[in-house]
Amino acid sequence: MEDFEIKIMEEETIRIEEEFKKTVASNRNLKKEIAKNIYEEAVNAFGSDLQKVIAIEELSELIKALTKEIRMKSVYKTGTYPFILNIAEEIADVEIMLSQLKIIYREECTEYGSSTFEETISNYKEDKLSQLNFVIRDFRHENNQPI
Repeated sequence: MEDFEIKIMEEETIRIEEEFKKTVASNRNLKKEIAKNIYEEAVNAFGSDLQKVIAIEELSELIKALTKEIRMKSVYKTGTYPFILNIAEEIADVEIMLSQLKIIYREECTEYGSSTFEETISNYKEDKLSQLNFVIRDFRHENNQPI
């Protein structure tokens, strides 16, 4: 095989890889857009009050799954894999409901003319992460752990 043929094949391989990456990214964006539409449809179909109640129920199910896993691990010394699967399922439910809560409160927040709800959440997260970082460093220092 000639050098120019190898170069053409390499260029074609790179082009195909780039197309594949674009397709994967496009599919991710499409999935996110489809999910967002489903969240909005759920809020519109069932109403914000009912979705808030369901969010509370899903959060309580996650709490129950977490406590069960801790209890099984510490008291009964049993394997926790089935409980971890349950936790994963409950986290998925909670994340779905959190997305719906963001839609509900985004609309309510906009009515008050403040910054977007997403910006407000982002600002709180930055503050909370900064506080957590400080607490971790303080804990490590107090317990003679490397910082």
